[in-house]
Amino acid sequence: MLDPDSKSQTFSIQNDDLIVTRGRPLDISVIQNGDLAVESGATATISGILNGTATVRNGTLHVIGVVNGDVINIGGNLTIDPTADVKGTVTNQEP
Repeated sequence: MLDPDSKSQTFSIQNDDLIVTRGRPLDISVIQNGDLAVESGATATISGILNGTATVRNGTLHVIGVVNGDVINIGGNLTIDPTADVKGTVTNQEP
């Protein structure tokens, strides 16, 4: 889990699952080896590579990089840039 008091955090290489909470922005700018969960009120951007599943639960996720896995949106705000590359399935579900 990320520090909820930080205004934003950027990771270049991370080898673990990440959970983003409490409206804090996160930018995955190079490589994330593990899953990403964006919780209610939180914001994350994947501008690098995510090797795992991205799940949005009432949060906001911007994908402008590569997701080598699925993207699951459960009542959140999901934006996938036309230049992004999602290798898995994109699923939108009601909360």
